[in-house]
Formats: sequence, structure tokens, C-alpha cells
Amino acid sequence: MKKYIETKEYDDGSRGRFEKLNGKHDGLWQIFYPNGKIKWERQMSKGLDHGYSRKFNQDDYLVEERYYFKDVLDGCSKIFDDMGRLKEETFFDMGYALREKVYDAEGNVIKDETKDNLVSYDATKLLNPQWGFLKLI
Repeated sequence: MKKYIETKEYDDGSRGRFEKLNGKHDGLWQIFYPNGKIKWERQMSKGLDHGYSRKFNQDDYLVEERYYFKDVLDGCSKIFDDMGRLKEETFFDMGYALREKVYDAEGNVIKDETKDNLVSYDATKLLNPQWGFLKLI
């Protein structure tokens, strides 16, 4: 087993740093803005999303956080506004959306919905393959 770090420069000036094991992403996977600030980081295991995935804006505010178990959404996924304030939470159980909460700018819950017809994360990949996530509103 060979573990190593791969780096990549992109045309827009951003760069990536990827931990790999035997040619597959395994460990921390990071993309940086041209100014060196973190843009996106995720944990991977044997080429699969496994652990957290976090996206940040150029002002260092967290704008998205998701958790995966072997490439399937599991746990609480959160979306934040540009100032890092919580906007939405969706609770997943092994790929199925169970509940969604939406917040106003002051942090008050304005929508709290239990999902009657469960939507599987795997099915959403066909709808939005870039992120593999269906925004449930």
C-alpha cells in the first residue's frame, strides 16, 4: 500500500491537495482559492466520500457542510448564508432525507418539515450530478 499526496494547479489560480492510497482518494481532499484560503475540503476513504465535506466562501465563512458514510449522505447537512449564518438543515439517514428545517436571517425556524415520501440521495445524483444532492424545499 502506497500513501502519497498529490497536488494540482487549476487555470483559475486555485490549487488542490489530495491524499491518496493506491491511486484512490483516501484522507483529506482540499481545494484552495488563489489567495490560499480553503475553498472546499472533504474526507475520503478508498475513493468514496466518508466523513465531512465543507465548503467555504472567499471570506472564510462556512457555506455548506455535509456528512457521508461510504458515499451516502448520513447525518445533518447544513447550508449557510455568505456570513456563515445557518439557512437550512436537512437530516439524512443512510441517504434518505427525513426532515428539513429552514431559518430566517435572525436564526428563527420558518419551516420544519418531516419528509413523508423519503428521497434517496442516490436518486438525486441523476438530477444534479455535480453535487449529488437535491435541495428539498
